[in-house]
Amino acid sequence: MPDPVNGRDFELYVLDTSVSPDAYVLVDGINQWDDQVNRERQSWPMFGRSTDYQTVGSREITYSMGGFLILTDPGQVIIRNAEIADDEVSIKVLYDGTNGYTQDVRIGTRSGSRTPEGLQTLTYEVAAVAAAVIVGSGPLP
Repeated sequence: MPDPVNGRDFELYVLDTSVSPDAYVLVDGINQWDDQVNRERQSWPMFGRSTDYQTVGSREITYSMGGFLILTDPGQVIIRNAEIADDEVSIKVLYDGTNGYTQDVRIGTRSGSRTPEGLQTLTYEVAAVAAAVIVGSGPLP
């Protein structure tokens, strides 16, 4: 039986086009990544059927990432600037440091937390704007 993937092996990168058109830089300080795939369903009652006919909408993929605020981290700077400018960015998600996917996303909601006795944190809600592309053996979200 294969071993489960260790969370410590997860890596998140963001495309830095100021370096080159395909240069992804690590987003440091991130310690939480959640993904969710939704498909809206509609039910339609039918004459002569005991169960409704159902239609399924298109996939909607959203992500939530959070971690510690590092003002000078190049990856966090790119994400912060994209959120402020309402720009799309390309992310690379590697589940085990090698395999995963790339995807164009738009940064949505941003929130942060600060307390005198702890580290400052940040959270971003992110939405896919294009289909994901497999890196290595994937899998896709």
